[in-house]
Amino acid sequence: MPEIFLATVGDKNLIVVEVNESGARPYFLKHEGVLKGTYVRLGATSVLASPEVVDDLRRSGRGVSFDEQSCIGFEATDARISEVCALLGERSGRTFTKTDLLNMKLLIQTGDGIRPTNAFALLCDDNPFSHACMRCGLFKTDRSVVIDRKEFGGSIIRQADEAYKFVLSHIRLGMELRGLYRKDVYELPEDALREAALNMAIHRNYTIQESVSFVSVYDGKVEFLSPGMLPWGIDMDKVLSGRSMARNKVVLSAFKSAGLIESFGTGIRKMNRLCADSGLPAPEIKEDGIDFVVTFFREAYVRDRPGGARDAPFGSAEERIVSLLGAGGMTAAALLRESGLTRGKVDYALASLVDRGIVTKDGGRKGAWKLTGRKV
Repeated sequence: MPEIFLATVGDKNLIVVEVNESGARPYFLKHEGVLKGTYVRLGATSVLASPEVVDDLRRSGRGVSFDEQSCIGFEATDARISEVCALLGERSGRTFTKTDLLNMKLLIQTGDGIRPTNAFALLCDDNPFSHACMRCGLFKTDRSVVIDRKEFGGSIIRQADEAYKFVLSHIRLGMELRGLYRKDVYELPEDALREAALNMAIHRNYTIQESVSFVSVYDGKVEFLSPGMLPWGIDMDKVLSGRSMARNKVVLSAFKSAGLIESFGTGIRKMNRLCADSGLPAPEIKEDGIDFVVTFFREAYVRDRPGGARDAPFGSAEERIVSLLGAGGMTAAALLRESGLTRGKVDYALASLVDRGIVTKDGGRKGAWKLTGRKV
């Protein structure tokens, strides 16, 4: 039975009806019926749930996930079983067998033999779900100008790997000097981008057939969009605090067994830490309509955002440049050598500091950079 009590909020007296959560989901307006009376929250508004969301709520109420259900019309042939076993063993170094796939619920033993689950089908190179793909695009500041576009289907493990490689091919690559050795370094942390691509494959809602996962590389940001709201029982506050809930339990288990992820629920904290270690802002993580979006900000974003960069906080690269110039003027080559930063980070830091009026350059192309004396 619901609990009914009075409460005072400001100068208003309210009657509060508190209904305990039930597993009989979805909750809906009885006079409208399930399909027309089920609503979900999107930000500050309530919107009618799509049939796919209703089905997702029904499964969550039964404690069943889409990926552990039998894949109708798809066969677990010996060739496919061998393919999935080999795929899972590539990174982990383990040898997987049909018995392992049964224990992981990728396969189901029935009276008629062995049946594949949807998770097994998603791992196959001939993945039968045409909407379960990743589209990647390279744009300028918005999608009105398309520079490059690719679509990756097949195994969702290989999709994540190809999406990750696509991003790396379209962001800046610099180098750092560590002692006598040179190390190539991308402007965004590789492991953070890899984590975002893997999270797209693991956590998207594969019952939504009208949308695909999308990776967008813009001049100032890289965006990973995954179809599907957060699973029932978890919200953005919990996600940002490090809590997680698996929508695709079998897929998650397969990725962990394959050595692709470390432990469940650590992805967002890992991405935040890697960006902080690189002197970059934390990625923006949000629900956007019925999609889940992770956005990394490239080094150029500070200069280009509304209001400019003059009052933005220093990044670690800018702090290093200001510190070096405090001892006197230096050429760009000297700054590159003494800072240990990549050329891209030095160029970005100098451009940002010029925008703020903090540094200036004497002479031509090989002139010396110096502080202007403006308070920082």
